Amino acid sequence: MRDYFDPNLTYPEKYFRRRFQMHTSLFLTIAKAVEKYDDWFKLRRHACGEISASPLMKCIAAVRFLAYGCSADAIDDYVRIEEDTILEAVGRFTKAVIDVFGPEYLRAPNEEDTERLMAASEERG
Repeated sequence: MRDYFDPNLTYPEKYFRRRFQMHTSLFLTIAKAVEKYDDWFKLRRHACGEISASPLMKCIAAVRFLAYGCSADAIDDYVRIEEDTILEAVGRFTKAVIDVFGPEYLRAPNEEDTERLMAASEERG
């Protein structure tokens, strides 16, 4: 994580964009909104008294899972959080994004959209 968010970046913005399919600023906007929406993403101590994964780590795990379609186990090797936590993060992240951003950015296709999509589908066969 420090590679992308530390003041002394290891990798420039273009690498974040390539690996996460979005700009860093957009990712941070989404991560802050998700943390505000769902308290599960907030930093806290779990049952054993250890500090849980950071909100940023949970969001990174969810985005990588969604962007690449790889297994939670593969992401575990990258972000170093448990597979169960990754899977819960994906579900909660997805719900939060839909609930927070859905009214503005996610809408059902209108008639024009449907016609355009059907035409494109017919061209492909």
